[in-house]
Amino acid sequence: CYYLEANDETAITEFNNTIALDPDNKLAYYWRGVCYFNLAKDAEAERDFDKSLALDRNFQEAGIYKARIR
Repeated sequence: CYYLEANDETAITEFNNTIALDPDNKLAYYWRGVCYFNLAKDAEAERDFDKSLALDRNFQEAGIYKARIR
């Protein structure tokens, strides 16, 4: 898993592929958002956390990360 290896750019590519195959996958948006967050790409991270929350409004982890964006 590229995310676990701290290779956020490669992980983003993999999450893009997952989202292309399954656009309702809240976890793919969430984890891609975490990668963007790690890279200080706040607008992209917030967009992905918002999408995760749109798919599941009770997805607390996405809300917690979104709150951490400055």
